Amino acid sequence: MRFPTVCYDGFYKDPDSVVDFALSLDYHVDEGRYPGCRTKCLSKIDKNFYHSTIHKFLSMFDDFDEPDIGIECQTAFQKTWRFSNKKEHPVNKGWIHKDGALLAAVVYLSKNPDPNSGTSIFKRRLGEELPPIPEVSVEVLGNKKEVDINALNEYEKALIKNNKPYDVQVEVKNAYNRIICYDGEQDHTQSNYWMSNEDFRLTQVFFVKDINCFAKKIPSVRCNRYGI
Repeated sequence: MRFPTVCYDGFYKDPDSVVDFALSLDYHVDEGRYPGCRTKCLSKIDKNFYHSTIHKFLSMFDDFDEPDIGIECQTAFQKTWRFSNKKEHPVNKGWIHKDGALLAAVVYLSKNPDPNSGTSIFKRRLGEELPPIPEVSVEVLGNKKEVDINALNEYEKALIKNNKPYDVQVEVKNAYNRIICYDGEQDHTQSNYWMSNEDFRLTQVFFVKDINCFAKKIPSVRCNRYGI
């Protein structure tokens, strides 16, 4: 892996204005394998905000302001809802996965979150085989309301089977305006979809697909450089 797991509090200088911006946007469900719904990539909504937030995020690891550096990064706001009204129900546990990116990150933007709705980092046990990835109903992943009980039962069976080969290594709690960054090949998931204080979990997600440069090899954390 090329990047360490980094957690930093106070990512945005004015997070309330970022939340207002996020809540003003349209969200959609697509065929991707992720829960809830997302906005379009912010590069298509507000280019100035997109570029400033991308560079702020990447400045935690290195200086990417040098000329001739190409960065391919997707970022969007995301809402996720609980799968069950029972907090400890298995379907409220996240689906362990890799993002298939070079580097990824999540900024927690719910003002009164359940601390246990953060992000957990996992390691697959030696000798454990991965089950094939099943087709998961978009109805189950994207619907914030009650879904068909049979579809939810099938999702629960697949979830338990998928998560069985892993042991948790680190759990980062959800806290307002906190960011967690991790290598794109790192196994992880949302720790729990239960939110007791708010209707949904609001986040900003980042997926860096490529950085066209030979940056310094040792990451450094310097997040305060960009004034947003």
